[in-house]
Amino acid sequence: MSLATNYQFLTQDAYFLPILQRLKARVNVLLAGPPGSGRDFFARHIHKISSGGASKFIKLSFRQLKKPQDVNYFFSLPPSGTENLIYLDNIEGLSNDIQNRIAHLIMDRSLTPESSTPRFIASLTCDVTKDMVSSPLTFETLLKSFITKDLLAAFQKHRIGLIPLRERLKDLPILIEHFLSMAERDEGITCDKEAMDVLQHYNWPGNIKELKVMCEAMAAIAYHRQKGLITRETAQNLLVSSTHAAVAIRLEAALHALSSEELIRELGLKEFSHLCESVLIARAIQQSGKNLSLAAQDLRLPISTLSSKLKVLRRHLDVVNTWFS
Repeated sequence: MSLATNYQFLTQDAYFLPILQRLKARVNVLLAGPPGSGRDFFARHIHKISSGGASKFIKLSFRQLKKPQDVNYFFSLPPSGTENLIYLDNIEGLSNDIQNRIAHLIMDRSLTPESSTPRFIASLTCDVTKDMVSSPLTFETLLKSFITKDLLAAFQKHRIGLIPLRERLKDLPILIEHFLSMAERDEGITCDKEAMDVLQHYNWPGNIKELKVMCEAMAAIAYHRQKGLITRETAQNLLVSSTHAAVAIRLEAALHALSSEELIRELGLKEFSHLCESVLIARAIQQSGKNLSLAAQDLRLPISTLSSKLKVLRRHLDVVNTWFS
């Protein structure tokens, strides 16, 4: 199967697909997009499709690259039978000195033997729209505000703006099919036409991360209650923000989309702990069929304590909605 055909399972978008089809096995790629837009998802699939998954995928966070010797260590890893792929996550969090050092290592191929020269995919978090990425000059100006000109030059040929899911809803059916296939149990999970229509009219503020968590929840409900069929009612109930199931999905999407460090910086350690607690409470209420007594029993809490914690849970949903708006 050709690379072009493989990439069609990731996207049908007229902007994305031609860009992905041009990617070769030994090119460096910069992915830029808002929280939850699927930077990690696309990086892993670009690696899998373009190299056949034969090379080693090494994900590095900016927290692992604080000193020059950190860069030297990770960038000189011995080859594992073939070239490595290094995925640099959240590069905007790197210091300017580290960014420039990485840029020079990427561009100066003479520093490492050709057989062990890694390929690089980098990601940065920023708000991107289809209008921005359709103008190369506007997109480059945006990227310059986050990373140094040297690092930007290292990814000169392949810069991909991951636009929000709500701006490329044509991809929704194939992404849902993919995430449902990952969540399948003993039998296939299918989504009926009316349920798909509900999902396509949702704004998806949490992007691909929210969609993934949503698919996992729909698959679980369909498997246990509906013989593998996701109905319109299931989709509507999970998307209505007043339901505890939707609260659980939105909170879990936030925990997936934002790093613990980002959340602690935003909320403080104490409130971050409460957020994690809210996820567990929302999940327990969802799994108990909204029966607070059963949920309290599962959580080993007095029902009065659980009731008081629901106010905190609702406040956290309001915060998450602000992040995803």
